[in-house]
Amino acid sequence: MLHYLASFIVYTLAMVGILILGFVVYKKTVVSTPARKNSFLKIVDVLHLPDRKSIYLINCKNEQFLIASSNENICLLSKIDSKKEYVEKYLKEKETVKEKTQDKQVIRSLLKELSDRNKLKRDNY
Repeated sequence: MLHYLASFIVYTLAMVGILILGFVVYKKTVVSTPARKNSFLKIVDVLHLPDRKSIYLINCKNEQFLIASSNENICLLSKIDSKKEYVEKYLKEKETVKEKTQDKQVIRSLLKELSDRNKLKRDNY
């Protein structure tokens, strides 16, 4: 009886090892689609919000866009002029500050400034 139990354990471990080895070989040999290195779209930053919502800062041919996404839809919040001083301020703070909570505060302040600017534009019309 002990002999059968020992044989079962040895063969089971051998099969698990073969499966793991096969998985490793598969992952090493399968050629995944390489990302385009010269892509003109680049995600500069992302802020994940509750309920699977996110805000993205996207760079496209030296223009920046602020985009919001959720499970149901994606919408453009604003086109950002990269020469504006608040964007430069944000990018400088992004380089120096690495903590997530401070990154969220910087993005929120950027969003507030954009919102105020858009509100002023709407009031002027």
